[in-house]
Amino acid sequence: MWLRPIISSTTLDTERQKGQVMNRENIAQRPNIVLIMADDLGFCDLGCYGGEIRTPNLDQLAQNGVRFTHFYNNAVCVATRASLLTGLYSHQVGKKLGGNLQAGRNNVTFAEVLRTAGYRTLMVGK
Repeated sequence: MWLRPIISSTTLDTERQKGQVMNRENIAQRPNIVLIMADDLGFCDLGCYGGEIRTPNLDQLAQNGVRFTHFYNNAVCVATRASLLTGLYSHQVGKKLGGNLQAGRNNVTFAEVLRTAGYRTLMVGK
């Protein structure tokens, strides 16, 4: 099975952010966030969700973190990514079959919200 993951991870920004200096106390109070989205991966494909395939590293991440248990995807992967990143349905973002996300450029993503809270964000993948 070929997986094309999108890994969106965030780390704390230890430099000045809007006049606030991040120190060790502030950093200790904020969790690191790693969000992994994989195309063509079924709900029960991972061990942590009851799948037969051994996925010990992902299972450990799931055991020590937060898992999505009620997430509905769209048939088109770009629409799913848009929904996941913005918290909106794909038609609210501007994604329609055969279209593009140009209409949704004014939507705020959770990465932008995290940046205002002092996080640095990174997205890798499609």
